[in-house]
Amino acid sequence: MRPLFDRARVRRGVLVFVTQLGPLLQDFDRITNDSGALQRGYMLSRTGTVLNPGGGGRGVNFAPRFPEVWKRMAAQQSGGVDTSGGLLRFLSATVLPWKRPGPGGLFLFRRLQPFSPPPGASGDPATADSFRLVVEVPSPSLYRGSVLSQPAGLILVGLPYLLAAVTSLVIADSQERLARRQRHDQSLAQRLLGVMQNAGVGMALCDPASGAIRSANAALCGFLGREEAELLQCRWEELGHPDDRTLDLEQARQLRQGAIDHYGLRRRYQRPDGTSRWGDLVVSAVRDPSGVSTDLVVQISDVTELLQKTAYLEAATAAGIVGIWDWDVEHDVLTWDAVMYQIYGRRPEDFQGTRDAWEQGLHPADKPDVLQELNAALQGLREYQVKFRVVWPDDSVHHVMARGRVSLAGDGRPVRMVGVNYDITAQVERQEELEHQHALMAATVQSLHDPHVILKARRDASGVIVDFVTISANALTCHYAGLSLDQLIGSSLLEILPVHRSSGLLDLYIRAVNTGEPLVLDDFVFPHEIIGEEVHFDIRAIAVGDELSITWRDATARFQMLGRLAESEQRYKLLAENASDVVFRGSPEGVTLWVTPSITDLIGWTPEELIGQPFGPFVHPDDLETLKQARAGLAQGDRQEFRLRVRHRQGGYRRVAVTARGALGPDGRFLGSVGSWRDIEAEVEAEQARALERSRLVATFESLLDPHVVLEARRDASGAIVDFVYTAVNEAASRYNLLAQDQMVGRSVMELLPAHSSTGLLEMYRRVVETGEPLVLDDFTYPHEILGEERRYDIRAVPIGDELSFTWRDVTERHDAACRLAASEESYRLLATNSSDVVVRVRDDTVLWVSPSLTTALGWQPEEWIGHQVRDFLHPGDLDDHQVDLQAITRGESRCVATGSATGTAAGTGRRCMPAPSGTGRAASTGVCPRSASSTTKWPRSGSWSARPALTTSPVCSTAGRHSGASTA
Repeated sequence: MRPLFDRARVRRGVLVFVTQLGPLLQDFDRITNDSGALQRGYMLSRTGTVLNPGGGGRGVNFAPRFPEVWKRMAAQQSGGVDTSGGLLRFLSATVLPWKRPGPGGLFLFRRLQPFSPPPGASGDPATADSFRLVVEVPSPSLYRGSVLSQPAGLILVGLPYLLAAVTSLVIADSQERLARRQRHDQSLAQRLLGVMQNAGVGMALCDPASGAIRSANAALCGFLGREEAELLQCRWEELGHPDDRTLDLEQARQLRQGAIDHYGLRRRYQRPDGTSRWGDLVVSAVRDPSGVSTDLVVQISDVTELLQKTAYLEAATAAGIVGIWDWDVEHDVLTWDAVMYQIYGRRPEDFQGTRDAWEQGLHPADKPDVLQELNAALQGLREYQVKFRVVWPDDSVHHVMARGRVSLAGDGRPVRMVGVNYDITAQVERQEELEHQHALMAATVQSLHDPHVILKARRDASGVIVDFVTISANALTCHYAGLSLDQLIGSSLLEILPVHRSSGLLDLYIRAVNTGEPLVLDDFVFPHEIIGEEVHFDIRAIAVGDELSITWRDATARFQMLGRLAESEQRYKLLAENASDVVFRGSPEGVTLWVTPSITDLIGWTPEELIGQPFGPFVHPDDLETLKQARAGLAQGDRQEFRLRVRHRQGGYRRVAVTARGALGPDGRFLGSVGSWRDIEAEVEAEQARALERSRLVATFESLLDPHVVLEARRDASGAIVDFVYTAVNEAASRYNLLAQDQMVGRSVMELLPAHSSTGLLEMYRRVVETGEPLVLDDFTYPHEILGEERRYDIRAVPIGDELSFTWRDVTERHDAACRLAASEESYRLLATNSSDVVVRVRDDTVLWVSPSLTTALGWQPEEWIGHQVRDFLHPGDLDDHQVDLQAITRGESRCVATGSATGTAAGTGRRCMPAPSGTGRAASTGVCPRSASSTTKWPRSGSWSARPALTTSPVCSTAGRHSGASTA
């Protein structure tokens, strides 16, 4: 394991090499301990612990057992230590056989240094040893086979030859020990070479003077993409990328001079196929006891993929996009990087680093699903991938996407889990806002008191509009037409209501689409086929392309009311055709050097017309400053992204998005720019269309004739709805409640109108949100707190998630008028029925109704008058007066006249006649002296005449006679 540093020597991470030591230890035991050389091999860690079982037992500490050897090993790289005691110890053992030589012998050792700490790191380089190799030749085996080892030999030779024998033994022993040591060094070198050849890291042995490669392992050949024979013809300095070969010149010089024993750096290496790979280079010098370098060990670790992944993670982490976490499942230790704390809104000192601490930040509503996915991942059922919400300490809610992968033990137990978190709050909020706008638009249409449809023009082969098809309708439209929504959608307008053609409405719709002018009709008479009678409509229609947004209000049953603006959901078509990307190359002066042929499809110019021309004259004058700033960045070699309007060959300008990068020479000189264009005309228009749609939605909301508000449910800790808050209020609602819009928005319903609780309205609102069913109330009585009186309302409310689109209409006057009319009609009928005078109702001089007192006054039965002309019952002398009175009453005047019989035999009569408003607003009758029932049924011009006639039509007439002949009004 070693730290990773960039070129600025800033630590960027830790590189871990994992080597399987088991086979290496077993092979080392076989070579050193199972041979016939009576030797023993030790493979030691940096602390002196024996690693191989054959070295006296794994885990035994070598240092206290052989302190002299350990001391020498710490002082030099390689060498030997003789602990046998020399000749005197051997002779004493021979003369005194009961005193055998103790432990000891010849120890040959070598320290291995796979890497060195970085410059500036603390610690002795010797302490960075990974392990040591030691071979022990025990002292008995040093002298085995010598003639002096036998007591009989000593007696034969005798004391005279003792000195010569001792001298010979010393010389022979030295030569044997030297030869054995040489053989051991060769064996050790072969073993080390075997270790190098099988290493997973690229390694090479090089000549320290020339740098020529003496041997290279398979890992290095694979990394460089070359055969070993090819590498043996190279110097190790030639392996690097040409641009990086000068990075370590000074360090290599110091290594050859003996100033340093090793150095390391990260550099590129070029392969024969032209590709480059990154490697961590470590160069170490192997020196003899005199300090002369005998070999150079070169190690190269492939870190290309690691750098790629590290660069991506560092960029994502630096941008605060991706948070990385590591969970030790067995010990429940959860580690977060800095971005994770940002995503969860927590400080490192406040996070306990456990699963429970993480779960505390989950949104309660999402926690069950998240834990279910986590448990499934731990069981190996599927990968961990889930979206959820987290709650920050300030109670704000944020959205997170999590991904992770589980590492399992051999028995299937989860031991570790590593993953990333992404903060997707902005994306979720944008999606929710878009969905909310669509839902609000649909809910607003559904909550209207008026029918609303959107029709799409149907054209023939020549492009002429011949009909319209329904593509959208609200619930009131379905109710008004007596059809379901499925029956309406897709149906032809002329199939459902063919009278649109004869009434001229179809032509008006077509004209609205063709001209784009809104259609405004008030009190339009339409012979409705479904209802079966003529209906008066206020109609509004607005065209959006080939679509027509229509709303209407039935004005037949109501007093003249102001027409309301039609609300429409604007539909816009996004341009879907985009030109292919254009690739270009420009000079430092901004002259086009090369451009792809796709430029013609984009702006009409051919490549030949643009190449060699400066680009500036083709740019909109208002965008020249943007182009100037972009060129300044390109001159620095930076990547630039910007938008321009480029002149089209046919006139006008085309919007394009430009992505370009400046090209710099080795000396940093600006050579030009290379980049691409992308047609964004449709994208810009779509952005403008979305902004226009939003503004029109707000304008439609504000222009509604009826008050309209949007209410958001307020819930308690248990999630129950306890109140509603005003989130949007149109101008009509503000005026009605005598409050400014900012005085209502943000306040609760119970705060402004507490009677919602006692009247049951609050419960109705709660039920609408919870069930999703619209609220429809007509003639609902509510004691309005702000107005200070009881009012009656028609109410409509449609749910939008936790919000209500709510509108109402004050129908108090309508209710009062209806009550007054009913009372008036009842009083009128009682008066007419019980009056002694005769009351007659006449229209167009025809009797429609007559009171029962007719029989008492004139002898006629009421049914004998109904349906006949009034003049049939008048005295001939009164016909002229009747005509004059009729004209006066038609003008709206009341008449009060006295009449008598033409012959003077009949008593005088008094008549009071007045106009009564009819459906057409005209008066058309008068009161006169009627004929008595005693006259002939042939209605002769002569006969008896009553003294107390009384007639009533739409103008109301009554007559009263006096026996004295005096007339009264």
